[in-house]
Amino acid sequence: MKKHLSVFMLIARGSIYKLLILFVLLTGVEGIVFYLTLQNELMIAAELGMELSGMEYVFSSGRVFWIAALIFLLMTAQLCIVGCNFGSRQSYTLRRLRISEKSVFIWQAVFNALSFLMLWAVQLGVALALCQWYVSASGETSGQAVMLAFYRHKFLHSLLPLSDITRLIRNILMVFALSVTAARFVWANHRGQLGVGIIAMAALVLVFFAGETAVPNTDYLVSFCSAAIAFECLYSVLIKEADHEED
Repeated sequence: MKKHLSVFMLIARGSIYKLLILFVLLTGVEGIVFYLTLQNELMIAAELGMELSGMEYVFSSGRVFWIAALIFLLMTAQLCIVGCNFGSRQSYTLRRLRISEKSVFIWQAVFNALSFLMLWAVQLGVALALCQWYVSASGETSGQAVMLAFYRHKFLHSLLPLSDITRLIRNILMVFALSVTAARFVWANHRGQLGVGIIAMAALVLVFFAGETAVPNTDYLVSFCSAAIAFECLYSVLIKEADHEED
């Protein structure tokens, strides 16, 4: 068990500090952009004697989703690089621990899952803080303003689907598929191959994550695609490769 924990710690040490930097960057950039957008809205509303356009408008105008998307791509790239033979032969270090490549793959997938969940938690926390910031700055009196924003705004709703079970299941399958395909990228790199599953999953997330609310058919389709990509990945690493080794 100690060897397995050593592998997990080796994987974690290769990424954790870079991921923390990305989380700080996410918080800072989104906060600055949201502040500038909100201040502009407040100024226009004061000059024209109009009401504010609304919390969802500030999120959309501030391009919060695209900032989150960029951080997501950078984090995904970092998770794929850790353990790969780029520059240094990191696979040699793992081999010296004398555990199977399948075990390394599993621990890599576990760390990836924790990383994507941390990204979700940080982004959700930032979104909630920005919502409260808007309520305070705008003098919003409705106690339901934040909840309504999470129901109506595509990105916010995808972050916290509330009673939307199909989107919650879709998100879970997305995280699972992202985790195993990023781990497979490293596994394939050690064989001189290219794991393209993570590219497909990253594209799927960028296109569909902030999808329209109350469209379950799209969530079903994305869930099916995520599950299929994850299954193909697990089959290739855990079953197909085992059969090949026995031959």
